[in-house]
Amino acid sequence: MQELDLFHQKTKKINQFSGYLLVAIALTLLSIGIVALFSASGKFVLEKESQISSLMLRQFLWIAIGLFSCLVFSLIDYHKLLQLSIWLLILGFFLLILCFVPGIGHKVHGSSRWISIGGFNVEPSEFSKIFISLFFAHILSNAKKTGPFFMSPFFTAFVTVGLFVSLLIVSGDLGSSLLYFMVFVLFLYLGVFP
Repeated sequence: MQELDLFHQKTKKINQFSGYLLVAIALTLLSIGIVALFSASGKFVLEKESQISSLMLRQFLWIAIGLFSCLVFSLIDYHKLLQLSIWLLILGFFLLILCFVPGIGHKVHGSSRWISIGGFNVEPSEFSKIFISLFFAHILSNAKKTGPFFMSPFFTAFVTVGLFVSLLIVSGDLGSSLLYFMVFVLFLYLGVFP
C-alpha cells in the first residue's frame, strides 16, 4: 500500500511540471521554426525580389494568433468541451462532407480536403482531429465495463473512426486517416489498461 502511495506522490509531482515542460518544448520548436524560416527565405527573397520582413511579419502574425488561441483555450474548462464533444464531432463530420460539395469544397493537388471560406482555405480534418479526440475522451470517461459489445465504448469509437477514415480516404488524405487510426489505437490502449 505504501508503494502505491509513493507512486501517486511521484506522479503528482511530475504532473505539476508537465504543463511547463510542454510550453518549453512548444517555444523551442517555435524558435527553431522561426530560424528555419529566416534562413530558408533568403533564397526566396533573391528569386522573387520580395522582402524577408513580409514573410516574417506573416509568420509572427500566425504565432500571435496561435498564442492567443492557446490562452483562450487554457481558460475554458475542459469538462464543458467534453459535454459538447458529440456536437463537435457531428460538426467535424459535416465539415468533412462539405469538402465534396461543388462550390464549397476546394481541390488542391487532386485532393478534396479543403473548404474555401471568404478567401481562406480551411482543412476540416485538422479540426476533426481535435473533435474526435474530445469525443474519445468523453466516451472513455463515461465507459461502462459491462454490456453487449455493440453498446461498448470501443464499438462506438470503432464506428466513429471508421466513418471519419472512410471520408478521409475518399478525399485523398491518407496521412490524416492514419493519424485518426493511431488516435483510435491509443484510445483502445488507454481504455484497456487504465
